[in-house]
Amino acid sequence: MQSTSLKQAKSLASALTPEQMKFWADHDYILIPSFFSKADVEKMRGWVEDIAKWPLAEGKYLNYFEMIDGKPYISRTENFLPYHPEFKALIESSGIFEIVETILGEPVVLFKEKINYKYPGTGEYPPHQDVHAFETSPLAFQPYHRNVTIFLDDATIENGCMELGWGYEKNKVLGRFPTGAIYEEEVQKLDWRPLPCPAGSLFVFDMFWPHRSAVNNSPDPRRSIFMTFNGISKGDLRAAHYADRASGKAKSREIKSNLVVQTNLPKAAS
Repeated sequence: MQSTSLKQAKSLASALTPEQMKFWADHDYILIPSFFSKADVEKMRGWVEDIAKWPLAEGKYLNYFEMIDGKPYISRTENFLPYHPEFKALIESSGIFEIVETILGEPVVLFKEKINYKYPGTGEYPPHQDVHAFETSPLAFQPYHRNVTIFLDDATIENGCMELGWGYEKNKVLGRFPTGAIYEEEVQKLDWRPLPCPAGSLFVFDMFWPHRSAVNNSPDPRRSIFMTFNGISKGDLRAAHYADRASGKAKSREIKSNLVVQTNLPKAAS
């Protein structure tokens, strides 16, 4: 069995400036442009492309495919860090754990991580909040989780950068369809602003921020890594979460209706 929490940060020494902490308190997000060096970004891009070619495997990492016109296109890979020691070491030494510790005020564990490949012509996500399925299962995203995104490519309007829905009521779950997508009348009330940023940027946000992204209309991928953390006081449910996801009958719903986990991939396409 691979380590579930991967790493706990060593101390609670602040990894953020007072100004950054004030911004977090006011807005529940922080964007740190060019957090990673160009050299580290290039390494991660290469590793991500290698991971995209990994064969399907049971009981390890987990691949999801976007079905477009009946054909599967790899959309994301989850639970990959335990199977890539170099990637794991870079993330652990980056200071990300310490940043989330500073925000939560206690040691943290890594609940899950995923690569979003967002190749040309793919990657559209409807408006949603990540907390949308909290009541379906304790293994789903919960209000106490915090998200961290690493942008491996420049995020632009053309390639479908993340858009944030400003004007929502803080810590409120908005009205939503069974899929988790926010009702259109709620979407129309929000002030949607794109979040363009350079490759290597780090974006930390809570589970209530409404967000969406359009299809990638550029000729190049818009790759990113999403990591979800929780304070150690909430327990370590990583192994249980991934066992649930790999079952193909996950209790927590999937926001994209055309996204298929490898367990449920049509036989002809696998």
